[in-house]
Amino acid sequence: MSVVVVFSVLAGLAHVAFFFMESVFWSKPAVWRVFGGKDQEHADLLAFGMKNQGWYNLFLAIGAFYGALQHSRGDGSVLLAYTMLFMVGAGLVLVVTRPKMWRGFLIQATAPAIAAIALLF
Repeated sequence: MSVVVVFSVLAGLAHVAFFFMESVFWSKPAVWRVFGGKDQEHADLLAFGMKNQGWYNLFLAIGAFYGALQHSRGDGSVLLAYTMLFMVGAGLVLVVTRPKMWRGFLIQATAPAIAAIALLF
């Protein structure tokens, strides 16, 4: 299995986890605290936007998985490059706008960055 496929799948799995945290388990304090929620009222205000963001993450995961599958069959590089660069770009927006979220940036952007670089070779 190629480096591209392995790191694309890891990136996809991370984004599935984000989906579950943001869209399914958001009401749990342990989850909303990870994303900077201050209290239940604050979490409730963020709930709609987080659910929407969670679905974006799920769709990105689907792009990563399908792109990895296609790449392993000798195709899918364009979809994979787009999806991986989208994930890295979103991670950059996160860390630039909230530097305290640097761990989130590393979780979100490391695997897709490795996959994108590996695509070049």
